[in-house]
Amino acid sequence: MGRLGILLGNKIRKTVLYRNQRGFSLIEILSSIVILSIVVLIFSNFSGSMLLSTIKSDDQTQAILKTDGVLNQLRNSTNLANDIAEINNANYAGQKFAITVNKQSITSSSTIAFPAPSPVRKNHLSSSTVVVDGSVPCIIAVTVSWGS
Repeated sequence: MGRLGILLGNKIRKTVLYRNQRGFSLIEILSSIVILSIVVLIFSNFSGSMLLSTIKSDDQTQAILKTDGVLNQLRNSTNLANDIAEINNANYAGQKFAITVNKQSITSSSTIAFPAPSPVRKNHLSSSTVVVDGSVPCIIAVTVSWGS
């Protein structure tokens, strides 16, 4: 009987050792990988939208700087008609930004209206100023377009 008790005791000890082993099961590892991949996908989508927002903001900032640069050039112009024609006749094919300048003289009974920007480009930014051409006040509108 003593021998039988020792044999049974050894089997009981081995079974207890197998049940109390430390570590992770395959199901635990797979579930943690699935949860981690979901979290990574959420953050990658968020960072992608932030990148697009940054690019759009950068394009708008560049358009504002171009508009202000052209307006300053025209404010300081000694030959306004020539400078406007030069800007409007420039070839913007293959470039990111296209610039259009419209000039309208102001009289006592004038109605201010400028043509709509070209539908070829997706985004537009317009800014205007008043300049004096000779002795006639004029409104100059500069439109910067970008995107396709």
